[in-house]
Amino acid sequence: VIDWEERDHLFERLKNVTESQLAHRHLTTVGPYYSLLSPYDQEQMMGIAESHAIKAYDKIKYLKDFMPPTFGLELEPPIYRLRVGYIMADFRHHVTAHLLQTVFLRHDEERFEVFCYALNKDDRSAFRFRIRQSVGDDHFRDMSGIPDHNVAITVNNDLVDLLIDTDYYKSRLSILALRPAPIQVNFLAHPGTSGAAFVDHIVADRIVAPPDHALFFSESILYMSHHYQVNDHRASYPPRRDRTVAQIRQKEGLPLGKFVFCNFNGLYKIEPAAFELWVRIMHRVPDSVLWLGKEN
Repeated sequence: VIDWEERDHLFERLKNVTESQLAHRHLTTVGPYYSLLSPYDQEQMMGIAESHAIKAYDKIKYLKDFMPPTFGLELEPPIYRLRVGYIMADFRHHVTAHLLQTVFLRHDEERFEVFCYALNKDDRSAFRFRIRQSVGDDHFRDMSGIPDHNVAITVNNDLVDLLIDTDYYKSRLSILALRPAPIQVNFLAHPGTSGAAFVDHIVADRIVAPPDHALFFSESILYMSHHYQVNDHRASYPPRRDRTVAQIRQKEGLPLGKFVFCNFNGLYKIEPAAFELWVRIMHRVPDSVLWLGKEN
């Protein structure tokens, strides 16, 4: 399922290339998201993120002087409600939308007005439909195929006070580089620094961002008291009333009388040390199996 035979050798080569790119202030081949899954230290991960944030800024810096005068203004007390915008390319059948899908409904309507900016095409999934329905058609913006500066103008025209970036690849970071909202936040999908001077805060917890690692975050860290990740599995996959556990196990090819451990992350996220730990646990749990996601 997973071939780790040359893993250490390949990672060593990758680290050497990355160190050279950082030393020469070049854009790194590895992006910020994948750096979290590779054996880089904290300083290297921040350098990788910064190189991509600089690229995002350089891409649009010539446009900053042509933006409307409402760009770059400081946050003022809201006249009525705080306007909050969520922006990402995963308003679709994707894990981030699965996690967030009912978050929008949980905002206090008397205190917050919520907007969504979808950078991806409509996949006609139930997840996108549910999110769009929760904020209303007049507050859900389909921005697929729209240039970065026009997306930024739309956000700014909506008078958004707080823009929350829930994208994990950060491929559209240039939108935030134009500073369309007074306060800009990194949250959820990418649990690492954006490396960007134009992103003010990151929402995290003390496991994802230990306080003694704060030096390696360009943002100020807003700590959740327990876990930073929202999780809406009850809405995504409610208990099946039309099938028994035995029927579901049979359909999925799982043994009926054994304890099932599962991990549905992408296989590229599974490291040898973690897998070895799982195997040791399973040896201590008789009649257990491990259920992994299928990628090919």
